[in-house]
Amino acid sequence: MIANLLVWVIARGSSHNISLKTNLKFGFSRILIIVFTIIRRLNYRVCRNFFFTDRQVIRLTLIQTPHMNKFIFTILWLVISCSAHAQKRDFSIIKAAEWMIPKNDTLDFAFDKYEGFSALILKRKIQNSKSASIAYPKDLKFRDGTIECDIASPAGPAGYIGLAFRIMDAHHYETIYFRPGGSGTIDAVQYMPEKKSEFDWWDYEDKKYQAIDTLPITGWFHVKVVVRGNTMTVYTNNKPNPVYIYKNLDAAITRGSVGFWLGNSPSGAYKNLVVSM
Repeated sequence: MIANLLVWVIARGSSHNISLKTNLKFGFSRILIIVFTIIRRLNYRVCRNFFFTDRQVIRLTLIQTPHMNKFIFTILWLVISCSAHAQKRDFSIIKAAEWMIPKNDTLDFAFDKYEGFSALILKRKIQNSKSASIAYPKDLKFRDGTIECDIASPAGPAGYIGLAFRIMDAHHYETIYFRPGGSGTIDAVQYMPEKKSEFDWWDYEDKKYQAIDTLPITGWFHVKVVVRGNTMTVYTNNKPNPVYIYKNLDAAITRGSVGFWLGNSPSGAYKNLVVSM
């Protein structure tokens, strides 16, 4: 995300070397190319090398002509600032037509009030300890960034609620979920990827996949997940320190949407999903 953009400007005589390192997608590079075109029209000679990878490194050298001034740097920072706003997606208002939300013989959903707040309620009609369901926006492509939302368990201690990210399809994604019934114990927080139609939850009972946290049994709590490469850092209820850090995310699950997760419990309540990339 642009908040993590690192810029070094080193002045050596009449030359200015700028190195930009960023996680931005190809669209941002196109914007920079437009800016470089403007530079050339202002009588600058620009040497540039682009490496279009998931973690882009863009290097360029501006060689000063008699008309060099601060104008071009102003343009660059304006472009960066404008692009920063485009990298934040707010899904506080859910448009069902733009989401994949399960609804069949065993699963249902509703937009309703829960504890005084408008929320998406996911419902499971038939309990199945090996299955889970997810609801997510169709057009989101997430690899690295920050995910925030509020979740609650109307089912109380029987709740298995959380969020999923890098959702490739209904059976390939990463998930971090919470057991309010396990509040205060190692069972409160659980990491687990899904890579087929049924969860192999018994493969993720080791303590390295779990964490202790204090959770409300039925009330709302805030979740923030920061994803960088193979590392996931989890915060709850705006605590300054993470409740869980996991550094070995599944290498086979690389990019996809972000959404809400419901495990083997009657219902889950979700609201205020915001994704920054």
